[in-house]
Parts: sequence; structure tokens; C-alpha cells
Amino acid sequence: MEEKACTCTGIRFCALCADSARVREVFENKELLRSADAVIANQSQKDRSSSYSFALLNKSKYALCAECGATFKLRDHPFRACAEHAGMEQEPKRIGGLHVMENIVTPDMEQSLLDFFDNTPEPFGGWKVSQSGRRKQDYGPKRNFKKKKVKPSDIPHMPLVFKKLFADVSQAVSGPTGKPFDTVEVSVLEYTTERMSNFDPHVDDTWLWGDRIVGLNLLEDCIMTFVDAEGDALDVCLPRRCLFIMSGESRYTWMHGIRPESILNRRVSMTMRELSDELLSDTEAATMIKEAAHSFI
Repeated sequence: MEEKACTCTGIRFCALCADSARVREVFENKELLRSADAVIANQSQKDRSSSYSFALLNKSKYALCAECGATFKLRDHPFRACAEHAGMEQEPKRIGGLHVMENIVTPDMEQSLLDFFDNTPEPFGGWKVSQSGRRKQDYGPKRNFKKKKVKPSDIPHMPLVFKKLFADVSQAVSGPTGKPFDTVEVSVLEYTTERMSNFDPHVDDTWLWGDRIVGLNLLEDCIMTFVDAEGDALDVCLPRRCLFIMSGESRYTWMHGIRPESILNRRVSMTMRELSDELLSDTEAATMIKEAAHSFI
């Protein structure tokens, strides 16, 4: 049975609360919201703001070609292949460190992952209601970003269905970034049109997670929107079953998010993260986290 609870707070919203007094207040009193440059600049500070409000985000001006990485003025839709922007003049605005790699997983592997997510009961799996109309499943250490504390999960293992995927992802990421990727945490999110699922623009935590954030896009093509410190928005097409890597500029100086109108039907994403250099220097914590991530049941 579909959950009816809404857990949105602050600047977040979904189909169940979009017309609420709280959300109307967010969109009407924009002066109370943090600017894009403040959100990006304060990622490592105590007053870190986790995300940027859609109330301040205008229509996207630019589109990045997922095939060549060049940027152009956005027309009707983002570009999946270079043939779609033939003859157009490139824009100087770029996103360094962003890579989109198609067909990293096979249709059979995609189905195996979805079967696991949809049919595995708690405590090792099972969908849980999240904010902004999403459902989630988390695999990896428990963490408190505000207090900068991390501890083992109640189930210190990874699902066996992840084992081959982790190996394939590590090899794929090593190509454009120069070194293998050691997944220690997986965040699985489900987006649906009827729940108006979205993810406000944000920068992934920089205390716990490392220089590369890796995502796997399942079930549907999706448009991811990047926002820079000036508040300019740029759209990138993420094809079904693609792997996308955010490092460098795309990791730290651009926020990324999903507009509600970018979701068609149902989308499932897997975000895989590695430990930061700060956590790797804490030998005890890093060893505990890695041992759990390298154990499959």
C-alpha cells in the first residue's frame, strides 16, 4: 500500500504539501532564503545550509551535452548526443569534473537491483518515506552531519546484489578520474510523478564524503539541474542506466538537484559515495566503515 505520510519540512515540498501555508510562505518570502553563493560557499562551515530553494531558481538557461561535455543555450530540451546541437555556438560556462557514461549496467542487472529494492523487507531493505515526495533506502554507516559523528549501521554489511555493481563502478570511475572508486555508502531514492518528487539543489556533504560522487540512473531518462554561485541553472540529460560522476567543480562549486517537472513516471537513483580524506585519516572509523562496505550477504 502506498504511504500517505508527508515528511517535508523547511523549504521542501511534495504533492501532499505543495499548497500548504508553510510552502506558500517559502515562495512568497524569498528574502528569508539563502542565496546560491552563500549555500555553496558555506559547505564546510558550521552554518552550512544543506540546500537551495526552488523558490529562487529560475528556468534553466543552459544545457550541457552528455556526450561531449560542451555547454549551449537551452532550447527545448537538454542534449543527449552531439548531433542535437550541430551548428550551435558553445557557451563559455562549463562544469568541470562532470562525466556521464551510458549503459554501465545491463538491463538484467537493472532489473535485479529493482527487484531487490521493491521486494526486500526491513530491516535490510524496504522503502521508507523521505522528504520532497521521495522514498529512500540507505546502505552504509549512520551519520550525523551537524555533529560530525559516524558509527556502524545496525546491519554492517552490503547486499550481495551490490557486489558486482561495486566492482563495475570502481573500474568505470577509474577511467576519467585516474583511480578506482571505493564505495562505502549507497543512497537509493525513488521519484514518482504523482508525488511531485524532487530534490532541491544542494552540495553533498564535504566532511564525510570524498571528492567523487557517483550516481546510477535507473528506469527513466532524467534531467538533472546544476546551479552555480550566480544562481544560473544548467540542465544535463541522464540517460537510463547511465553512470554519472561529479568531481571537481561539479562536486564543490555547482549545486545539483531534480526539478519535479523533470520526473516522468518512476525514477530510481543510486548514489554511491567514498570517504573523504579527513575520514580516511581517522584510521579506526575508516577501517570500521570499509570493513562493512566490503562485506556482502
